[in-house]
Amino acid sequence: MTETKHIHYRNTLRLVFLCFICNALAAYSLFGIPLPWMGLALAPVAAVVCFARTGIPSFPGHGFLLVYAIYALLLNLYYYVGGQFETLMPSLSTTPYTVFISLRFLTIISAFSFLTVLWFLLRQGMGEQLKRFLIGLGCIVSIVGLYIYAAQKLGLPELPRTRVGTTGLAVGEVRFTYAFHRVLGTFREPSHLAEWLILPIFLAFSEGKKRLLSQILMSVTMLMTGSMTGICSSAIGVIAALIFFNPLKGKQIKIICSMLILASLSLFVAQSSIYSNPGEEKGILDVLEERTAVIFKGGLAASNRDYIYDYVKNNPPSLFGVGLGNANLLLAQYRNSDAVSSFLNIFFATLYSTGILGLTLIACFFFTPIYQALKRRRAFVRERKNVFLFAAYISYCAVYCVASEELTFAFITTYALLLNSVLKMKTTFPNDDKVSIELIATDDLSGASEIGVRFSDGRPETTKRK
Repeated sequence: MTETKHIHYRNTLRLVFLCFICNALAAYSLFGIPLPWMGLALAPVAAVVCFARTGIPSFPGHGFLLVYAIYALLLNLYYYVGGQFETLMPSLSTTPYTVFISLRFLTIISAFSFLTVLWFLLRQGMGEQLKRFLIGLGCIVSIVGLYIYAAQKLGLPELPRTRVGTTGLAVGEVRFTYAFHRVLGTFREPSHLAEWLILPIFLAFSEGKKRLLSQILMSVTMLMTGSMTGICSSAIGVIAALIFFNPLKGKQIKIICSMLILASLSLFVAQSSIYSNPGEEKGILDVLEERTAVIFKGGLAASNRDYIYDYVKNNPPSLFGVGLGNANLLLAQYRNSDAVSSFLNIFFATLYSTGILGLTLIACFFFTPIYQALKRRRAFVRERKNVFLFAAYISYCAVYCVASEELTFAFITTYALLLNSVLKMKTTFPNDDKVSIELIATDDLSGASEIGVRFSDGRPETTKRK
């Protein structure tokens, strides 16, 4: 790599880091513009900087997202000309209709740009730098979150939260109706912090004992958010990954035992640190048990997401949908809400926004890394770190079923890391008693790599493949 190219890639990586930092400062705005919006705007800038001298790389899955974006744009233009949805903007909306719709497309453009840039950087061998940054940022966010937690209870100084809350009202004093005070950090809601932490936590676990303190710090922070979404989604991810990687293997049992020990330690620390509301004295396990019991008894329709399932029950989806954002306005109208309503589920939001056609495209996009992992399963499961990447990906898929309806940087990064790791593996794997294969290097744009082969009689051979 020439010095000029090295500088070019490093500058692109710095822009990626800045996108993450803006995204993590979700409760703050600058000159009235939320910092996460600035992060969204920086992602296309990073793409322009990255591909100013090269072509845009092609890889599995990105075509589904691109076609979806084009289809959604045409659909929204069709309904925008009609002008029938602009009058549905609720009274507590923080932006005009045009800005409201534009921001949804900015999210998709940013997601596509971010994914493409990350893929390019990963193929240039910058994956380890990205992972180190994310683990470090996760630790910093956790430390800041724990300080803000203490500051809110002890009256210590903290940075004023300048972004409007998720209800559309200005943020004043932070209060919770939970049985205990929750870690909120630099996000607008505790659950947002928990969801964001999923990737850094699993990356820290993939590094083993050398990241032990990071693992405990971020795990304690997630538990103290009290987020059912973050905690349960992480558990679902771990279970799914262990099943995919065969839980009966010795190394899998070792992973299970080590994670159970760390989870128990983290729970003890978190339980000892939370501030319960006077007269309730309930801990993390008590609250999780109560909320889980409600869900087991009546399903998600019995949770605080009941309005979504009521809407789905009474409003059959269409083939084409009504456009991004417009479906949220119809949901708000159905609920008689003064603020824009969220489906809290990317699949429901996609189904009502872009219809069955749009949902099919998004489902194919989500399934691509899993499909590629299935094609290369025998080689893929041999790498210990892949367990945690797969767990993180399934965790975010679970999050998207109950909490979020827009593609996030954390999910896109997990998508890129998992897909990059999968595509380093061969599609087929030879018989183990005849030959063993070691993947030596694949981080180049051409896709060529060396494969070291050692036959059963000890003869080494090195070949090239495309």
